[in-house]
Amino acid sequence: MGRNKNFFFQNRYFISGVRFSTALEKPENMGKTAISITKEYGIDSNISWRFKKPNKDQNEKGNLQIDLSKVNVSNSNTEPIWMDVDLKIIQITKQMINEGMSDEEISSKIYSRLVEGGVNMENKKITKNISADIGNNYAKGSIDDKVLSFVNKVRKERQVNKLADNDYIQLSDEQGYYVIANDDDKFEESQSKKDKNFIPTLYYLICRALFLDKIDADEVDVNLSMLTPINQANETQEYINKIKEKDSYMCTYRIDKNENTLIINIKNVEMFLEGVASIPLIENHNGMQSICDVGSKTINLIKTRNNRILTVDTIDDLGTFEYYDKLINKIDNRTVNISNIQQLIEDGICSHDKSLLKEYLKKVLSETNKVVKFDTCVNVNFTGGAMELFKSQGLNFEKGNIKVMEDPVFTNVRGSKKFLDTKYKIAAGE
Repeated sequence: MGRNKNFFFQNRYFISGVRFSTALEKPENMGKTAISITKEYGIDSNISWRFKKPNKDQNEKGNLQIDLSKVNVSNSNTEPIWMDVDLKIIQITKQMINEGMSDEEISSKIYSRLVEGGVNMENKKITKNISADIGNNYAKGSIDDKVLSFVNKVRKERQVNKLADNDYIQLSDEQGYYVIANDDDKFEESQSKKDKNFIPTLYYLICRALFLDKIDADEVDVNLSMLTPINQANETQEYINKIKEKDSYMCTYRIDKNENTLIINIKNVEMFLEGVASIPLIENHNGMQSICDVGSKTINLIKTRNNRILTVDTIDDLGTFEYYDKLINKIDNRTVNISNIQQLIEDGICSHDKSLLKEYLKKVLSETNKVVKFDTCVNVNFTGGAMELFKSQGLNFEKGNIKVMEDPVFTNVRGSKKFLDTKYKIAAGE
């Protein structure tokens, strides 16, 4: 997938064309050659095939002038794709240049300036329901019948050459790029999800979901569901406020070496408690049921009876990070930490310790039983990323009424998506 051609005004070649034309208007540049102006103002040399020369009767600035009313948005000059350019776009770009903005500043801020200036961009627009869970370890999402996940690591880079081959997202009105899911980065430490810098990760997740869904649009209105731990339930409004503080961005991103630009508008936000969101996916709703959602830091515990929620509880500090912390202590290597241990295991540099994992599983079962009382439940439904960890080491604890839910990593995002689809019905084909 290439860059969205409808957003040509964000690309350096267009900004360079306007910058070149603006430079020609300055008296001090009269008599200078195109090469000297290009070099002096740092202009993209490819503008020679991005723009046409004006007709002779329209040429007021000599043979260096270019016609900004059309731009070639093709990736080559052999098969040009000419797009008409709104005069307002040219005027606003010139104004930003005259304000002393760099190409990067203009690229990041021009969308907002065009909206403020009343430019009608006639974008192809659709609506989508997307569920997101920005976890301490992994970020997970759901769109239509599809799911996705990636390591929740983010850092900001100012220089484009430092992006390497990493996925990234650039948000309008912000300079620089947010590198996402780089294995060499560290997890962001915070007691509360809302206090983390989750906005770039959230918009990247939305873009990745839309990329996965192969949407054909320039602009997407999103009905969003977000997950929050039970012990942070009283902070949900603050979470929503942070999302709605600025709920529309032009997002330029790279995903799996594909680059594109989309306008994302978050129209509605619904908050769901982790564990509670998995209720729609319980196989049997008859009688007393419990959900034990084992995450990276906490275990969320829910009891229902005949599809009615009875209790909601949390066991703090008993997520999978407890196991990994003990494993790191046993490895006793200062370069091994909670941010890289899973990658080192994947690469074969470190190994799981089955005895430690068994101890952790035993503790999980013991502590959850104290809260939900297994013998009073028709089924005890375990879910969360920890289930994949246990499975990978051959630890099967399903017995009697103790069950592991299907596709346990994604029950929260799939379940909250069901709630979302019920509330916000979207026309078929979108």
